[in-house]
This record gives sequence, structure tokens and C-alpha cells, in this order.
Amino acid sequence: MKYLFSFGLTICSFIILAQQRPFVNNIDKTSGTVGETVSISGSGFSPGNMQVNFGSGIAVITNTTTTLIEVTVPSSATYGPVLVLDKSTGLSGASSQVFTPSFSGSGFEVTSVGSQFDFTTGQQYTYDLCACDFDGDGLKDVAVANNTGTSVSIFKNASTLTTPSFTRTNIANGFSTISTECGDLNGDGLPDLVFTSNQEIISIYTNNSTAGTISFTRNQFILPKQNDGNIRNPKRFKIIDIDGDGKNDLVVGNETDNIIFIYRNISTGAIITFDTPVSITVTGAVHASGLDAGDINGNGLNDIVTISAAQNDFVYVLQNESSPGVIKMSQQVLSNTSTRLNVILADLNMDGKKEIVTTSSVSDEIDIFLNSSTINSVSFEATPITISNTQDAWGLEAADLDGDGLTDLAVTSTSGGISILENTTTGGTLSFDVKTISTNGGNRNITVFDINGDAKPDFATTNRSDATSFGNLTVLLNQNCLAPTIGPSDLTFCVGNAFTLSATRSLQTTYNWSVSAGDATINTNGSRTTSVTVNSGTSATIQVTITANDGSCNDVGTQTFTLTGGTPPPAPSIINSTSGVICAGDPFTLTATANRDEYLWTLPDGTETTRTTNTLEIASASSVNAGIYQLRVLQAGSCVSEVGSISVSVDEPPTVGIFNNGADDFCETTTVELEVPSYSGFGFQWKRNGTDISGANSNTFVASLSGDYTVAVISDASGCDKESSAYTLNAVTLPVSNFSSVDEICVGVAIDFNVTSTGQNGFDLQYEWDFGDGTTDDQPTTTHTYNTPGTYDVTLSTSYETVESCADDFTKTITISDIPEVDIILPEGSEKCPLDSLRLELPQNYISYNWSTGDTSYFTYAKTAANEEDVTITVDMVTNLGCEVQSEVTVSNYANSRVGITTSEATIVDDTVNLADGASTISLKAQNGSSYNWEPSEILDNTTSETVTAYPRERYTTISLTGPDAVNGCETTATLVIETPGVIARKTFSPNGDGLGYDCWEILNTNSLEGCTVYIVDQRGAYVFKGSSPFQDNCVWNGNLNNGSTQVPEGIYYFIMKCDNSRYNMTGSILLAR
Repeated sequence: MKYLFSFGLTICSFIILAQQRPFVNNIDKTSGTVGETVSISGSGFSPGNMQVNFGSGIAVITNTTTTLIEVTVPSSATYGPVLVLDKSTGLSGASSQVFTPSFSGSGFEVTSVGSQFDFTTGQQYTYDLCACDFDGDGLKDVAVANNTGTSVSIFKNASTLTTPSFTRTNIANGFSTISTECGDLNGDGLPDLVFTSNQEIISIYTNNSTAGTISFTRNQFILPKQNDGNIRNPKRFKIIDIDGDGKNDLVVGNETDNIIFIYRNISTGAIITFDTPVSITVTGAVHASGLDAGDINGNGLNDIVTISAAQNDFVYVLQNESSPGVIKMSQQVLSNTSTRLNVILADLNMDGKKEIVTTSSVSDEIDIFLNSSTINSVSFEATPITISNTQDAWGLEAADLDGDGLTDLAVTSTSGGISILENTTTGGTLSFDVKTISTNGGNRNITVFDINGDAKPDFATTNRSDATSFGNLTVLLNQNCLAPTIGPSDLTFCVGNAFTLSATRSLQTTYNWSVSAGDATINTNGSRTTSVTVNSGTSATIQVTITANDGSCNDVGTQTFTLTGGTPPPAPSIINSTSGVICAGDPFTLTATANRDEYLWTLPDGTETTRTTNTLEIASASSVNAGIYQLRVLQAGSCVSEVGSISVSVDEPPTVGIFNNGADDFCETTTVELEVPSYSGFGFQWKRNGTDISGANSNTFVASLSGDYTVAVISDASGCDKESSAYTLNAVTLPVSNFSSVDEICVGVAIDFNVTSTGQNGFDLQYEWDFGDGTTDDQPTTTHTYNTPGTYDVTLSTSYETVESCADDFTKTITISDIPEVDIILPEGSEKCPLDSLRLELPQNYISYNWSTGDTSYFTYAKTAANEEDVTITVDMVTNLGCEVQSEVTVSNYANSRVGITTSEATIVDDTVNLADGASTISLKAQNGSSYNWEPSEILDNTTSETVTAYPRERYTTISLTGPDAVNGCETTATLVIETPGVIARKTFSPNGDGLGYDCWEILNTNSLEGCTVYIVDQRGAYVFKGSSPFQDNCVWNGNLNNGSTQVPEGIYYFIMKCDNSRYNMTGSILLAR
């Protein structure tokens, strides 16, 4: 789709695209006063067909070659790049540098600003304005956008020195307008006019004006609608060449969403034609309603800066990577939030790089982001310099307002007034003095230009900008004064010989020269230059008074000169050693008249250097070395000559920056494409580390190796070339992916995976695991559990965090085994002798063992208890594969592997036999064995025979039998506890011999009891008996005193029995009856 604003054959655009446009490589001065000569070095200039604009002011051309244009600064010059237009092709080129018109001022005083002049628009909500000389009469006219009214206001400038005067014409637009800018869209040298509306409309006013008469042809089109069919509202825009084809494109922001539309200009002749707009999404932005454009990094392409006006948002920078016919941008974000309203680009610290400047009426401040870009990249300081105390700051404009050569800022306030940020920067450290011009009514937007022809920047604002009132174009004249200088300075002149002096350039002033000290004659007066002759003496002081024609200033400058005798040498002649084309990089030598003692050179940029030889050598020429060289010579003991000069042209192809369509750090297995704009009329030679790359001759190059890459841009016409700045690429070594883990493990057991990958130093690695069962991870150390037996291919992909498409994969097969059944190993079988232990084993390579015996080694011993014939041993183990397994085994004694003890005299119960009352021996018999050994021997009649008799002495006596069993020869021991009857004392007895009751008081089972003494006392405690065991027939006391013949009375008696074995001790009472 194309937008055509008049009909014609669009095929012509293809012819023009093949033509070389002019390029500006350097302007020798970035600040100057009206009438000062500026040399513009570049290529593609067409003598006789060129127009040069300083901002929006057209300069007077004094000399043109194909690579050099010399011009004088016009009074209508405004802050901005220098643009050269080939009117024969309609193609143009602009400088990356900005030119700052100056007027050699003495500082900015608010009191030196003239009265406020208001020119009503006759429309409501007067909003924006721009200034251009629409009719070519030398005075800037003003166009005004009205945000409620449906007409645009054109103010034709008819101002005089002392009185601003504008004639208004309102042109019906059909839609309200919110933003305006003027610029040449069809290459005819006239500024066209563009308005945007918050009703999706863009209006193009093609300039058809003639001298003294302003005339436009209007065409309109709409901004593309949103996906849902709703409209977008355009707002700020910029007329500027984006793709570098020599035609001004249209960059349109909008306040509906975050898309910028770039309408590429494909006009031919008077036909203004735009291609289908390229949409650039500003990622992260609320919308893109505020914007400006300009060459931020000095590569010859105009970049874009945008903000979301009235939203708390970041600042967004779009670095231009376009080539003629192809628009391409890359985005950067300045992560500093603020509610900003407007944004411009301006070089404020005079380092040749444009800063980002924004206004905020919410915080009443100005933010300035310092530019730290290089030719191959765009960058800004993250934290802005903030200028406070700018109340309700809205619009802003850059210009040298005090005439000192530094760029100041003018900021409007919607509550009234204009803030002047007077630049006081020194040594690169940015600083401002804030001053305020009072105005009647609030001001929204501002433009700064010379209104009245005195070469000083004046102020024009949209005033009383509200929806219910007719607004104004308000102008205020800058009447700040000059600080005159006289040149040349610090030179010695000859007495009696006239020499020429020059004062500060100015317009609408008168010059008066005088001698304030010494004997001198002013030969001519009334102009900026004068001829002076010193009649006598060694010094003279010359004064110039510059008086403003409006009477506002009367400025005086003086200069003292040293005089000497003699005759000045004639102005030197200068010869260039190179008579033909001087290519960039070539040496050249300027040779002056010989036999002079000193040669005082002034270089094109104003730098002065003194030589003692008559040559000035330039070892490697560039556009910086192009321009006018001036020379004075000095003879010892005499004075300086007048000036000789020579103009030098250098054929230098355009500056280009290299764009990387990939990443600077790329994988060694991949490639990246480097690109520079493809300009018509130029070829290319790519180099790596300074060496030509064979066959690399297009505007793109696919690189696969690390190195410093440059490209030489070669002129088809002259063969001259210019090498770009180096772009460093780093081919990053492919990482080696690897990891450690077990090869096999049990199901359900977590596996530890540890990365052992390696990569190039300085680059952080990242990881991606694929465990082969549908699960993934991204950690360098991780665990994973498989719940199903089988084999799994585990893949680790290792790559770099910041290097794309640079991954290496390593795959390892992991076997997941099912939980096994593990049998306990019985090297000696499962049966044993009762007293033996049996060794049990498991594989030695298991991880852990936990036997029921308490052992934690791979083996243990099974033992049976004395009363058990078998034992079950269990073990919890973790196998070498991590399986948690439990197993058990039962170990038994050999059958009939124990000797035993039997008796026919009593019943053995639980290895215990109870003797019958009165029994004191028992016959015992061994069984199921041989070679017996009985114990204890002292109560046995034999210790080795099969049958023995035991004589127990204790209530409980243990008999043991040891010997091998008859079948397996197992040495075992059997035991038998013999329990003798209880030692029991009778309660009563009647020793009458009548056969009734017991005649003797008995303690049963003491007839063989040893070691006991019995004491019997009466109720008074007197002893009646004492005796020691054993007691025959268990008879202890016969009822007589001490078992004699004397009877004791019947009654109650008490006994005590004390034994060596305390278990037999007892006490009690006895009833003796007769």
C-alpha cells in the first residue's frame, strides 16, 4: 500500500533510488555566528545544484566541489544538523553533528527579553507550533496546531527589528490538530507542513509558496487502525530520513498504543508518496506518544527516542539499523521511571553526542540522560541529571540563548512563564543556571528562532492553551547584548603599515572603531572590519563599539596590539602537494612561501598552530582536515603578514556503523551476519583483524570467527575508501556437556546427577535435563527417582546463558532394576551343634547391613539359646544398587544333639526335680551321649559314669552333665535343678508320749541340713534350748530344758533359726501343750 498525495508515475522512484545522495561527513565548526564561514566535507555534492540548511535556515554557498561546500551561517539558522540538498535529484544528507548558531553574547538576562506580543489564533486549545520560512522571504513563518478548533493557523512573518508582526491565515483542516512540524518532503528545497490529529488523521500540506505568498496543497490519510478496528490517535512525529536513502520519512508516534509508524518516503519530484508504513512495537511502553529522532551514535543514521507522555514509564531508545529501502530498529530501555511529557535530543556538553532531555509537569523538573554511545552501539547513562524548579514544565527547545556557543534549553510552563536553563558547563560537567521569563498566561509548546532578523534566537510559544479559550501565538524578542571581540589577537604588527581587524559578527547593529590608547589611525569605519595603521610607538589599543539598531545594547570590546618596526611580509602563497583527489587516509602537505621564521597556521576548525618550517604535513587525511587553511607568516624582528589561505577537499566516503544481526558473542558452530547500510555509489571490502577478506564485497558479511571486523566503504567514482570502526565478535567455544551418576540403581531410589560440563571462561552455563521418562530439570545438581524398572536415556543439554544456539548434549543410559530377592548365604549349612555359632553372609559390595544380631557388616553369626533348638535371623540391607531389601533365615541345632539327665525316682519338670519329703539323695542317669562329666563332684558319688547318685545339701542344687552327643558329637551340657523338700517348722507339739500329736518339735527337712542354729526362748526371753543342725529325724526340741530331762511349762515359746545360707533363716512361735 502506498499513500499518494498527487498522481504520477511511481516508477521514477526506482530511478532516484539508484542515484547517489549527498553525504555530510564533517562540519568544521559546530558553533558560529551569522556570516561566519563553515566548511562542509562529504561526498556526492553537485556544484551548482546544492542547497544547505542550518536547521531550518538556508545558508549562502560560497564554494562547492564534489566533496566540499563552503557556506556562511545565515541569520535564520536554528539549532540542529546541517543538511545539504541536491536539488537536481531531490536527495539530501545531514550531518551527525549539530550546529549551534551563536551571537557572541555576554550572558542571558531575563530583563533583556522584550515585551510579550500575542497573536490570536482565533481557535481554541492552541497546542503546538513550528517555524519555517514557507515563502522564501528570509523570515521564519509559524504554523500552529489547534487541538479543539478544526483550522490550522499559518502566521506569515512581517516583523521588523523592534516590532514582531505576523499575519494570520486560518486554513480549514476538517479535523482538530495536536502536533505540527515542517520539513522538505519532496526534495524541492521548500519546507512542507504536517499536522497530526487525535482523530487518527495525518494531514500533509505540500508547499507551493512563492516569494511573499504562502500556499499549500493539503492531503490527508489515517493512521492504521488497531486489530480490533478501533482508531489510533497520532501525536508527536518527526520529519527525518530514517533509512538513509536521502529522503525525509515520516516517523509517527501515537497515544493509543505502543506502536510507532514509519512512513518511508518514496516521493518523486513534486509528488509526495509514502510507502506502506512500517510498524515498530516499543516493547514494554504504555504508548509512544512523545518522540524525537536524530543521529545518536554518529553512524549517519537517525535513531528514535520515545516516551509514554503523561504516564509513569521508562524512556525507550530505538537504534536505527536500516539500509536504504529497508527499515530496521533495535530497542533499548532506560529504566528510570517518571511521568514525562516531551522529549528532545540535544548535545548539551558539546562532546558531539546528543543527550536525551525530557520534561515533567508532575515533578516540575527536567531530566537529562548523558549520551555514552559509540559508533557501533547506542547507550546512555542510566541515571539522569535532574534540573528542578521548572514549574509545570511542558514543551522544550534547544538553542544558544546567551550567545556563548553552548546549547541552552527553553522550557515552557502551562501555569505561565518560560524557564531558561542557561548552560554553564565547564570541563564536561553539565551545569545550568535556571532563570524564568514571566508571561501572561500559560504556555504549552515552544520554538526558538530569529524572528526579527538580528541573528538572535527569539521565543515563540502556544499561549493560553486550553479548550475553552482562543489561544495565542506569543513571541518575545531576545535582546541580550554582545560581548564583542577583536581579531586577530596576540599578533605583532608593523608601525606605519595598515593591518585589518575584524569584530564580532552581528546583524541590525552599527560598528564604531576607535583608538583608546596609542598613536594609530582608523582608516575605515562603520563596518565589522576595519583597516588600522599605527603611526608610532610599540603598542596600541583598538576599541570597537557595537550598537544595536533598536537601542537595546551598546557593547564595547578592546584589544591591545604590539607594534614593531620593519615592513610586514606579503601574504603567503600556499601550494597543496596533492593536485588531484585527496582520498581519506592519504597524506598531503601544504607548502607556503619559504624563508620565513614563523608560520602561524589556523586550521579549518579554528585550531591555531605555529611552525618554523614552511610546510604543514597531514599524515592521514580525513574530512576533519577538509576546509579553509589560513596562514600568516612572521619574519624575526618584524611583524606578521596578512592572511593567505587555501581550501582543501578530502574525498571521504560516508561514515558507517556496523550492525550485528546476531549476537556479539556467538557459538563457534554458528555464524552471525554483519551489516552496514547499502548506499548507492559505494562498494565494500570487509576485513578481519586488518586483513582483507577475499570476496567479502557486499554490505553484509557472514562471520564465523572471532576477531575485530571492519569494512572499507569505497567510492565507485573516485576509488577512495574509508574504513569503519572495528566491531568485535567473539566466537564462543561450544561447551562440552557431561555429568556423573550411577549407571544402575534400584527402582524408587533417588539418583544424584552432578554436572561436570565445561565451557569458555567468562560465560555462565545453563543446563537442561531430560530424564527419559517425561520429566526435566534445569539445575546443575539434581536428584531424580524412577518408579518403573527399565532402561532410560538421560540427556543433559549444556548451553550458555547469554549465547544462543550453542548447546552440547550428553546422553547416558541408566538401568533401573527391580527390587531383588536376596538369600542369606550359609557357607556352613543351616544346622549346627547347640553350643556352636553359624556364619551367615551377604554380598560384600552392598551399601549397608543391619542384622537382627546387631551386626552391621556383611556377615554375622547365628546362635541358639540354651533352651532353643533353632533361631531365625533377619537382616535389613541396602544393595549396591540402592535397593532396600529384607531377608531372613532359620538356623537349627542338629536333631538329638544334646545330652540329657533322667531319673526314675521323680518326675522332671522344666529341668527341675523335687525330692520327696525325707529324701536326701536321688539317682540320676545320663542319656544320648558318651564320655560324661558330672558336676558338682562333691555331692556326686561318681562324675563319669552313666548313672550317678546325688546328695544335695541345699534347698536347690544344680547338677550339670557335659559330654558329646552320640550322633553328631556335639559337646553339650544338660542341667538339672534338684529341689529338696522345704524347711518347715511345726506350730505345736505335745511331748507326753501318749501318741497324740508330735512328741518332738520338728523342723522338717533338717536332718541333713548343715550350718543352722536354732534358739528357743520363753515369753520372758529366757533361753530354753539351743542346738545346731542337722537334726536327726528332724527332731529339734523335746520340750525339756536344753533337750534334757527337765520339762518346761506348757505355753507359748519363740524360736529363731539362723543359717549360713540365709535363705533358711526363720522365726516363729511354738505352742507347747502337755
